[in-house]
Amino acid sequence: MTAQSETVTDPALPVPDLGETAKKRQILDGARRIFLENGFDGASMNDITRAAGVSKGTIYAYFPSKEALFEELIRQDKREQAESMTPITDENVLIREMLEVLGLRMLKALLTPESIARIRLVMGISPRFPSIGRTFYETGYAYGVEKLGACFARKQAQGLIDLDDAQEAARVFFDLSFSRPVRFALLGVMPAMSEAELTAMTKKAVAAFLKIYPAKDDPV
Repeated sequence: MTAQSETVTDPALPVPDLGETAKKRQILDGARRIFLENGFDGASMNDITRAAGVSKGTIYAYFPSKEALFEELIRQDKREQAESMTPITDENVLIREMLEVLGLRMLKALLTPESIARIRLVMGISPRFPSIGRTFYETGYAYGVEKLGACFARKQAQGLIDLDDAQEAARVFFDLSFSRPVRFALLGVMPAMSEAELTAMTKKAVAAFLKIYPAKDDPV
């Protein structure tokens, strides 16, 4: 099969739902290595076949194109990373403490070399394959906004915080927490930070957020 046949005219072509099998995981693990090493354009289905240890026919039984394979890889990786975007559910935890734990966990997940490489990959190919960028956004940032916004709405119903728009407040928190460090990491102008530095950065972001949306349970 030629390199030209690795693509399809419709990048949004759905992936067959064959279940989360060991074979599918094997393919995705091999594809992840190749994409991160060679980039999207530099990765061939032949390379992925060798890295996954399966036949090309097996790959095409799961994924009709390289674009569909990459999109599913993004969907799965962001789904696994989504735990870092989920706020603490213990209602006895102070809002400040909840946000500090969430912010630190989120930063650690987003600033790993693999995460930064994945963001760069998606940014590079999204103009050509918008569905991949949309998948990355919906399973990452948008998912986190939805979860944190729902948490804020519950806190507001309990009279613990005043918000005009819980979803917008979630966006503000995420933007305060990771816009600058992720931007610096993407541009390669920020060295890896220690746990103490990440913690200090998170505390500053939370403090700034609580100045905009004061928490009534905040003892500070």
